[in-house]
Amino acid sequence: MSRPARKSTTPKRATGGREKILQATIDLVCERGFSATSVNQVCQRAGIAKTALYWHFGDRDGLMKAVIDDITLGFISEIRDSVFLTGPPQDRKDRMVAGIRDIVENRPQRFRTIILAVLERKDPDPYFRDACWRVTQNAIQAIADGYRATLGIDLPDMDLFGHTVVALMVEALRTKLMNPEGCDMDRFFQEFNSLTDLMIRDRIRRFNKENEQTETGAQES
Repeated sequence: MSRPARKSTTPKRATGGREKILQATIDLVCERGFSATSVNQVCQRAGIAKTALYWHFGDRDGLMKAVIDDITLGFISEIRDSVFLTGPPQDRKDRMVAGIRDIVENRPQRFRTIILAVLERKDPDPYFRDACWRVTQNAIQAIADGYRATLGIDLPDMDLFGHTVVALMVEALRTKLMNPEGCDMDRFFQEFNSLTDLMIRDRIRRFNKENEQTETGAQES
């Protein structure tokens, strides 16, 4: 009598692309929110079995954390790349604003997901809250470092400048979502440009004034 075939004890890797699962999750979170997005819904949207999701992410919490990490790294990279390209300050600033507009108009899902991670609940998940804070701080730092590298000077209060840029980005996204057909993005980003120009000029003026006062004080002493 022949023996029954021995079952392999080696686990088989589940099929289903990691990026496909992440994108399906982002789409669902934007439609339903984090709390209302289930593993079943993600698997159905991605067209994969649960085993594939569990293979890549372990469980639902692991999936949601991976979504936030993926968005955080990508967003920071985009900001840094747009600011640190070579060229004069005005060109760098224009590229930064153009990149922000592109995210708001053409790829809003990922930025929207970061906002939802923190604002959806009264007491946000500490992991999500820290990730959102991290991406905000890194974006602010990238913007400040870009201007410092271009101008060769350390302008004052560049952290506040970065906060303003991020806040304007959130407002542009909110406007676009509330009134997708009626909002005038050209007008909005013209004002965005004007405001950021004024802020940088003010910081250059303050920097020069502080240097003049320091030099005057040194000469008098």
